[in-house]
Amino acid sequence: MILVDTNLLLRSILQDDIAQTKATRVFFDRAQKNKVPLVIHELAIAEVAWVLSKRDWSRDQIGISILEICADERFAVRDMEVIEAATNLYIGNNVSFIDAFQAAFANIHGMQGVLSFDRDFDKLGTKRIDPK
Repeated sequence: MILVDTNLLLRSILQDDIAQTKATRVFFDRAQKNKVPLVIHELAIAEVAWVLSKRDWSRDQIGISILEICADERFAVRDMEVIEAATNLYIGNNVSFIDAFQAAFANIHGMQGVLSFDRDFDKLGTKRIDPK
């Protein structure tokens, strides 16, 4: 197994560096051909969302890109159910991807709520536990 760093995911999405984009595609295809699992960690997905948001991509564009990465058969994505739920929360609400991820994680894994001062959780159908 090989863990894929965010910068390769971004090259694949943005195609902003011709040489790196080509090298990324070739490596991904070769790994698939040789049956070498490529693993994408949730933090890399969150970082992709953050970088694309800083480039003024819309929530819909970011969400579609994330879901396309996760649907790519060349990758094994950790906690896919949470990523999909987080992406849908992110697209539909004015919250950060990290907050959407935290809410989805808490909901899917049966947690009592999220301990936070951040009222964005109140929008996401997740119980927010205020420490006050």
